[in-house]
Amino acid sequence: MSRFTSQAFLQSSFRFAWKPFFDAISTGVSEETFRYLSIVTLLECLKETKHQVTFVVIISAMIFGAFHLLNVMDEPFIAAISQVIMAFVSGLVWAIIYLYRKTLGYDDNSWYI
Repeated sequence: MSRFTSQAFLQSSFRFAWKPFFDAISTGVSEETFRYLSIVTLLECLKETKHQVTFVVIISAMIFGAFHLLNVMDEPFIAAISQVIMAFVSGLVWAIIYLYRKTLGYDDNSWYI
């Protein structure tokens, strides 16, 4: 049996890292809270606008992407710009899902029209 498949190797080399785990959880919670608050605020501010939902989706995604520009300070420029683009695109998707379903959580009946 090779060294990489032995039970002793698997048991001795795995250590759960709590800090990265909680960093990932807190990042997800804070980003989704920010997304929710920005969408709700924009819906209220733009309630008299003709294309309210379209503007809310695009503006909230732009704000979400723009906040990822802060990563330019810690990462290479190309990596930061790709994060901004991905944050913008995922912001569009999550805003549409939230506005369609009225929740980002799981619900058995939420995908039915």
